[in-house]
Amino acid sequence: KGGDPFLFGRTRTEIESLRANNIAYTYTPNISSCIAGPHLGGIPLTDAFLNCQSFGVWSGTDAFGKSIGTGSDCGDELGFTRDGLSVDTLVFLMIGRLDKLEGLCNALIKSGS
Repeated sequence: KGGDPFLFGRTRTEIESLRANNIAYTYTPNISSCIAGPHLGGIPLTDAFLNCQSFGVWSGTDAFGKSIGTGSDCGDELGFTRDGLSVDTLVFLMIGRLDKLEGLCNALIKSGS
């Protein structure tokens, strides 16, 4: 698995299964794409000059594969509004397709984020 296998992954349940079956395993910690991607693009997640001191990371889909922004409430139930969480930079992972990205952008606009 790429990036951080403990972030939005099934690592815990996979490790539990390995342990239950006495199967040896190893994992290699990596830098998560939520940090590596913006850094590779020269985009700081925080910036003292802009008074941007925090960032939050969300999955672009829920545990059942439903994308953010596809329901009638367009993400209101997720609570990713900037004021509600005091998060300066929003990072979304696992968006997948461009139509899902469009739904996420529409949900963010509707929520005022």
